[in-house]
Amino acid sequence: PGIARRLTPLECERLQGYPDGWTDIPDYIDSKGRARKATDTARYKALGNSIALPCAEYVLQGVADCLQPGATLGSLFDGIGGFPLAARHNSVIPLWASEIEPFPIRVTQQRLPGMLHYGDITKLNGAMLPPVDIICGGSPCQDLSVAGARAGLAGERSGLFTEQTRIVKEMRDADRSRGRTGIHIRPRFMVWENVPGAFSSGERKGEDFRIVLEEIVRIKCGTVHVPGPYPWAWQPAGRILLGTDFSLCWRCLDAQYWGVPQRRKRIFLIADFAGRTADKVLFVSEGLHGDTAPGV
Repeated sequence: PGIARRLTPLECERLQGYPDGWTDIPDYIDSKGRARKATDTARYKALGNSIALPCAEYVLQGVADCLQPGATLGSLFDGIGGFPLAARHNSVIPLWASEIEPFPIRVTQQRLPGMLHYGDITKLNGAMLPPVDIICGGSPCQDLSVAGARAGLAGERSGLFTEQTRIVKEMRDADRSRGRTGIHIRPRFMVWENVPGAFSSGERKGEDFRIVLEEIVRIKCGTVHVPGPYPWAWQPAGRILLGTDFSLCWRCLDAQYWGVPQRRKRIFLIADFAGRTADKVLFVSEGLHGDTAPGV
């Protein structure tokens, strides 16, 4: 008979593609002066909530190819620093992060010591943050997941997505007020990651993903209406173009084809607010960090 056992934290790190020991940190004092133990329970939770690193590396490799050397990144809903670590692997500088959980914050403070931490996303003003070329974020997925109660974007956690679009818009408006134009307005790129359940959640099936697309497009043009796919379902990949200076693409990536031993599907969405490079990032990247299957 087979033997069932719980994976070790080290094995979970490898499942997600992180360096061995990434979450293995000493006990610490949090921002409120409280002593905290770096328990295995905290490691399991943080790793379970994290992105698969090779997929993030693939996406940011494509974004980095579209920017000048020295490009910078801000990470919202940062967790244990998946996007910042992927950025560093692609010569992008992770400037700052927003996270509220003490253990993930301590992990990134130790592993990425030069990155600034700004805490609760709801208390941030994009105009006051250091401007960056890329803003990444995987807003909480619990209300979108097919394994949850499916409250959708109306839920307290997944509804935080709108904070990400708010911050992007505030930062871009501030850069525009400084006299920047065109490709020089920051951030040029926005990256959003979430569970495939976003394709089907909402009061009307699929309405939440339609809202996600519309909110992001309206950062560029506030009057645009994005129609839903009704009566059909959202496809696992697609794009939106506005003239020659806006493109948005999404694609559902399965981590098993990027070199990690697990099936983990996630939507990755890229918005380029100054050009038509989003499809190049997700569909035509010159190098891959893993093996691709047909149609993936």
